[in-house]
Amino acid sequence: MKRKPKNLAAQLDSVQDYFSPKVIGTVNDVYIKVAKIKGDKIPWHNHRDEDELFYIVFGELLFEVEGQVPFTMQAGDYFIVPRGVN
Repeated sequence: MKRKPKNLAAQLDSVQDYFSPKVIGTVNDVYIKVAKIKGDKIPWHNHRDEDELFYIVFGELLFEVEGQVPFTMQAGDYFIVPRGVN
């Protein structure tokens, strides 16, 4: 199967709903998802079964990880939340 590059900004444009991740690909058995966030904070959730990478494309995001001081991520920043972390 022939593959071609995809544009991340175009993939984000296709997301219509906030806080509703959309799968745009896979790497091995891991989903690649994009999501739009409204405001500067995402709802609290658990990463029980998998690591999760957050990459900020536009804007900024207040990030809270259990047991850590909250921090703000800016466009271009990424952070990996390990499995089992809230």
